[in-house]
Amino acid sequence: MKLFLLLVNLFAGFAFAQTFKGESVEYDPTGNRYLTSDNGTSIVQRESNGTISYFGQGLLADYGMEVVGNTLFTISGTKIYGYDLTTATQVAAINISGASFLNGLASDSTHLWVTDFSGGSVSAVDISNLASPVVSTIVPVYGGTPNGIVHDKANNRLVVVSWGANAKIKAIDLSNNAVSTLTTTTLTNIDGITMDNQGNFYIASWSPDKIVKYNNDFTQSLDISVAGLNNPADICYALAKDTLAIPNTGGNNILFVGFQTTISVDNQDIKTHSLTISPNPISEKSMIQIEASMASNATYTISDIKGQILYTSPQMMTKVGKNDFPFPNIALAQGFYYCTVRVNDKSVFTKFFKGL
Repeated sequence: MKLFLLLVNLFAGFAFAQTFKGESVEYDPTGNRYLTSDNGTSIVQRESNGTISYFGQGLLADYGMEVVGNTLFTISGTKIYGYDLTTATQVAAINISGASFLNGLASDSTHLWVTDFSGGSVSAVDISNLASPVVSTIVPVYGGTPNGIVHDKANNRLVVVSWGANAKIKAIDLSNNAVSTLTTTTLTNIDGITMDNQGNFYIASWSPDKIVKYNNDFTQSLDISVAGLNNPADICYALAKDTLAIPNTGGNNILFVGFQTTISVDNQDIKTHSLTISPNPISEKSMIQIEASMASNATYTISDIKGQILYTSPQMMTKVGKNDFPFPNIALAQGFYYCTVRVNDKSVFTKFFKGL
């Protein structure tokens, strides 16, 4: 198989939507289009001809997304919303009682499964009767911080990736809801997971920025080369296209990796700065770490997932090499945020989490 990389970073002028970006991306095989969240307050679609437009108006989608039949399910707050893929009308608003921070979403034809990132649990939703969905907690104590999740039908299990250092990949046996560890990685903060049509798994890691392919029993792994990765999030494999779609949250774009046809690779600007926040989730000890290839003036902002700027730093000078700046003493509610460093009219992003 040949590997190609296509970077999509389309700007204003395509049917009103500015860029195709987001935390989560999902493929709609019937409509032959990709859908993604846009700052939590709208959903954007990219059609097969490259046209980008809004899907409906004022629809809610913060984190995980799943297409089931003719319904797009999305996460916002402690609810799962359903939208008709033909009309974009809302057909469901499912409350997950007791949830703190819903994040990853998986599905089959009659069920949804959702992770509670800060609550450390996994819930199931029977959607066989969408007018009266049934919610149950199948894993009250995950034993870590569950993030992305995927349904492995052949093995009657859910496979879940975890946040934190030496992040674990776990399985939930759907016959008894027992949790087991499939592998303990050397990665920090795994965000998304998906499966291809051969039963292989792909995971998206933040530290290092990496896409890793695993075989079905997680005994073998392979790093997938993808240029420009910066905090890859809730990835999606499109079976009909044999293509991996990667929400590149730090790069504010979507990356596509296909496994059949070779096409050209878009040129990338050479990064003069890289950005990390450690520890992440943040604490009073967290530092904003900027690795610079040249000395320059820089500023950074802290913003929420809707793009509202919550803090702007004074101008600072970065030296060549590693620069550490204390995280600002600002009050943040639980959830995900962005830190953006601006240098000479260029920006580099990273995403971080504030816990309880």
